[in-house]
Amino acid sequence: MQVLQIVQALGSAAGLLSALYLGWQFITRRLPAAVIVVRKAYEFSPAKTHFLRIKNPSDRPMIVRFGDNIEPTELRVILDDSIRAAVVAAMGESVEVVIDAEEATEFRLARRTDHETIDPENHVFAQFAWRYPQPFVWQLERRQRVQMRRRDYDALIADPLRDDDL
Repeated sequence: MQVLQIVQALGSAAGLLSALYLGWQFITRRLPAAVIVVRKAYEFSPAKTHFLRIKNPSDRPMIVRFGDNIEPTELRVILDDSIRAAVVAAMGESVEVVIDAEEATEFRLARRTDHETIDPENHVFAQFAWRYPQPFVWQLERRQRVQMRRRDYDALIADPLRDDDL
């Protein structure tokens, strides 16, 4: 009888763990992935710059909003190469873009004017709010933050070994 109770307890624990895993996977599988990458500023330019890469893994389009609640060490997101986009980013105005289903988009990041005064061990970050236009249950805007130490942020650009990779 003892063996049966042990097997039942182990089976119950395994069932509970797999239910928790399935619930976690259901909640997180459609979360956008965001990372800071370094690319050439323009196709034939030797200059490199930082980009925020956002991937929408969902089968639905996603609305992404930048520029509200600007914090002291937050990086600005520039939507395109126009002067207007750079001014909007510098002013910290809120802008929205749509990322299509299962697409990845890169946005240029602009350093703050006081970037050099930020402690190298302090974090710089880019953040955005996102939501689905056709939610399953309710309309909820979520926030996501991508951050790294200022020292690492600067080292991405300064690394001469990465020149061939770009």
